[in-house]
Formats: sequence, structure tokens, C-alpha cells
Amino acid sequence: MSTLVLKIIACLAMLGDHVGYFARYGFSEYENILRGFGRVAFPIYCYLIAFGFRKTSNKYKYLLRLLVLGIISEVPFHYCFFGRVSFLSFNNVYYTLSLGLLSLILFDLILQSGGPKYLAPLPVALASLAAQQLGTDYGAEGVLLIFFFYLAGSNKPALSASCLVFASRKYIIAAANGLYRSLVSSLPFSLTVQSWERMQLLAALALVPILLCNGKRGYTPKSPLVKKVIQYSFYLFYPVHILIIGLIFRNFIIK
Repeated sequence: MSTLVLKIIACLAMLGDHVGYFARYGFSEYENILRGFGRVAFPIYCYLIAFGFRKTSNKYKYLLRLLVLGIISEVPFHYCFFGRVSFLSFNNVYYTLSLGLLSLILFDLILQSGGPKYLAPLPVALASLAAQQLGTDYGAEGVLLIFFFYLAGSNKPALSASCLVFASRKYIIAAANGLYRSLVSSLPFSLTVQSWERMQLLAALALVPILLCNGKRGYTPKSPLVKKVIQYSFYLFYPVHILIIGLIFRNFIIK
């Protein structure tokens, strides 16, 4: 499976997830199906960021593209999901991906500089903290997934472990909270996980296309123009589709 096919799967899953977000307004029977399918999108995008970092000829241009798309996406993001316009927030997923990529760039720079290697994880920690403080989509969890996918490289067991931990993170957090409560209050251990949190387990299904990916680009047009159009179509898919979804649902369906 080529990276082109992987991108298409991620786009379709993301589209399904965002349509499913509004499924409660008239077609709620499809909500769980669409949102469940949507869980595979984010791990795939994180994998593509880590993969792209290794392959890109210019890491800084790559980062700049993500940041610009983050700025472009902010208004559609807030309009679609919150019904308001915001220019000064940093919540959409492109900021998470940007922070993840930035952490890889700085991590690699420290390792290549010959400086103390124990400082290399510091940018990852700071980027994770920034994602949490800014309230970006998936927050620190997203930054860390990108980092661990990068460390895993093409090692399939390591890729699998990273994705499985991410998919089960809500259970891990709930188990830790339950254990803490039982220790400090002498109450029996209990595990409380909401239905939305249980759905996060479906993110593990992203492993199927990720592990099947052969690292090849797939279809590569001869025309540089067509090549650029395809490349930027994937970048622009996020802001364009959430803008369209927001316009449709907020103007014609939500009363």
C-alpha cells in the first residue's frame, strides 16, 4: 500500500468522523459507525508526519506548510464545531501536527549537534506541554504519538505498540485513576470509562493500513503542476471539508 492510498484512507476516515459529529441532528443511527471509522484518521496522520520528516528534502518548509494550514483552518474549525469565528485560537489539528514535527526537528538537531543527548527529549516534552496549554486537537497525546512513531521507524512491533498504547490511553488513564483512588481512600478498585472513551480503542484499526504501507508514493504524475495540485489537495482537504460541513449543517440542518 502506497502513502497515497494511506492519505486517501485518512481523508475518508476524517470526513466520516466530522460528518458523524453532526449525525445527532437527524441521522443518529449512523453516529457511532461514522465516528468509530473516524478514529483511524489521526494515527495515520501522525504516522505520515513521522514518515514525512524522514523523507522530506526541507523540514523547515514542511513545518511552515503545516503552520500556514493551521492558520487557514482556524476559522473553518471554530465555525464548524462551535458555531463561531475565532482568529486567535490554536485548537485545530494542524497545530498538533506542527508541534509534533517541530519536536522531531529539534530532537534531531540536538542529537546531530553532538551536545548532551539527554537534552534531546526536552523539545518533545515542551511541545507536548504547549499542545496541552493551547488546547490543540489531541493535545500532548498527539505530539507523543508522532514522536514514538518516529522512534519506531519501520519496526512493526514498535509501531504496533505505539498505536495500541494510544488507542487504549483512556483505559490506561482510567485504570491509573482507579488505582490511585483505591490507594488513598481504601475503596475497592473501580474502572470508569465512558462510551466515547471506549470508542477510542478503534484507533488501533489504523495499524492495518500503517503496517501494510510500503513507503512508496504510489501514483506520481509527470507534470509538476499536477503533482503540486495533488499534494496541496491533501493539505487543503481539512479546512475545505470542515467549512463545507459547517455551512451545510449550521445553515440547513441544525435548527
